[in-house]
Amino acid sequence: MGLFIALPQKPTRHWTWATPLLLLIIIGLHAVQWWLGPHAQRQWQLQWGMLSGHLQTLHDWQQALQGGRLLRLYTATFLHINWSHAIGNLVFLLIFGPAAERVLGSLRFLLLFVIAGAISNLATVAAYPGDAHYVIGASGAISAVMGAYISLLPRAQLGIFLPLGFFVQVIKVPALALVSLWFAMQVIFVVVGALNGSVTWIGHIVGFVFGILFAMASRHTITKALRKQQGY
Repeated sequence: MGLFIALPQKPTRHWTWATPLLLLIIIGLHAVQWWLGPHAQRQWQLQWGMLSGHLQTLHDWQQALQGGRLLRLYTATFLHINWSHAIGNLVFLLIFGPAAERVLGSLRFLLLFVIAGAISNLATVAAYPGDAHYVIGASGAISAVMGAYISLLPRAQLGIFLPLGFFVQVIKVPALALVSLWFAMQVIFVVVGALNGSVTWIGHIVGFVFGILFAMASRHTITKALRKQQGY
């Protein structure tokens, strides 16, 4: 079984802070919940997670947003069911986040993460208007980071760890190929039915597409900033 990692990009003089900040927030919040115990963790999820269901009419949506669910679209992004859920998302953030942040800039990257998390949560809730589900997790936001990464760095490569007996071989593979395969799997799970019903596949797709569009819309601003840094 192979695992893929981010290969080092060209060194940069600009210090990036958004990815470490997001890591600390997500780990810190989950650590506090874990320390307080299962009951408190469940209460956090009920209070700050995004609840779907009973949203079949325009009036239902208006009542929900007025009742505080709008804020939950954002807070739900930073909550996770358990450590494996949190760590699984953070691994992908570590792989794709730093490089995307270096190109986008820390503030713009943080904006992408927060907005994409809310939009992907909203898409998930809209996909299950009649069923009651609690939607939590950063996977939609991280899917947007992956979309931005591929849009901004289409020629980037990832390293795949292949264990060969007592040795481990690292093979360079185009990131576009791996991410395209990942995206195809999300689409298949939505169309034919997910293997794990607790995963918000539609949120992944919406987040990924939003990340691509966000990166495309940011290219002009990024180009101007780079030219200013280089003095022309």
